[in-house]
Amino acid sequence: SATITVGGNWTNNVGASGFTPSSSTIIFESGGDHQDVTGANTFYNVTQLYAGNYLRFYNQTTIQNNLVLKYLCWAYQTMHIAGMLDLSDVGSRFTASGGNANITIALLDQGGKLMANGGGSINVEDLVQWWLGGIIEAGAGSLIDITNLDPGEYVDLRGELRNFGGTINVSGTISWWPFNADGAVVMTDGVIDFKTCGITIKNNSYDLSVNITGGKIRTVGNFINERPDVDLSQAGIELYGSGSNILELAGNQTLNHLEINKSGAKGKPDIKPTDRIGNLLPESGKANDC
Repeated sequence: SATITVGGNWTNNVGASGFTPSSSTIIFESGGDHQDVTGANTFYNVTQLYAGNYLRFYNQTTIQNNLVLKYLCWAYQTMHIAGMLDLSDVGSRFTASGGNANITIALLDQGGKLMANGGGSINVEDLVQWWLGGIIEAGAGSLIDITNLDPGEYVDLRGELRNFGGTINVSGTISWWPFNADGAVVMTDGVIDFKTCGITIKNNSYDLSVNITGGKIRTVGNFINERPDVDLSQAGIELYGSGSNILELAGNQTLNHLEINKSGAKGKPDIKPTDRIGNLLPESGKANDC
C-alpha cells in the first residue's frame, strides 16, 4: 500500500506491464505545471492533490479503485474506473474528450462537473447520492449514460443538466425537478432521455432555472409540469414505450413539439401517479411535500 508522489509527468513507454500498482496510491502534486499521463497504465488509487493544475490521461488507463479529483482532468482514450470517481469537490471537473474517449465509471460521487465533448462517452453505473448533482454536460455528438442503483434508485435533480447537442441518458425510479435543492436545465440541442422513469417538475420552494431553445426530452413515464413559471415553449417532448402515461402542463403552457411514440397500451390499466413511497396522489396529482 505504498504512496508515490509525482511532481511532474508520468510516462510509461513499456505498457501496462511496466508498472504493477498492487494497492498503491499515486498522488499528482505539481508545483505549478500541468501534469500529463502517457502510455497504457494500470493504477490502483489516483489522487489529484491541488487545484490549479490540469491532469490529463492521453492513453488507455485502468484505475482499479478510486480517482479523486480536486481540479480539472481530461481523458482522451478508454478509461475504466473500477471504484469511485470522486468529484465531491465543487471545483473538480472530469472530461471525456474526443471520439476515442470511452469512459466507464463504477461509482460516481457528485459535486463538481462531469462532461463529455467531441464525441466522447461516459457510462456511470451507479451514484453515491440519490440525485443528479453538480453539473452534467454533454457536448455535440457526445454521450453521458447514468444509472442509479442506490436504495430507491431516485434520480431527482439537485444540480444542472446541460446539453449542447449530445445525449444524456438517465435510469432510475423517480425524478423530481428540483428536489430539496435548486436545479437547472439548459439545452440547445440533443436529447435528454429518462429511460426508466417519468419526470415531474415540482412546484415547490426551490428555484428551477430552465433555458431550453432546442432538443428533445424523452421519457418512458409521465411528464408532469406543475410550475407555470417554467417555459417549455421551445422544448420537444417525446413519450415513448408501452402502457399509458400522463402529460400534464400547468396553466396555459405550450410545447414546441410533442411526439407520442407508444405501443402495447391496449388492455393495460391506467397509470396512476404516486408519491415517493408509492402512495396514490390525490386527484390534483400533487402531494404536500418537497
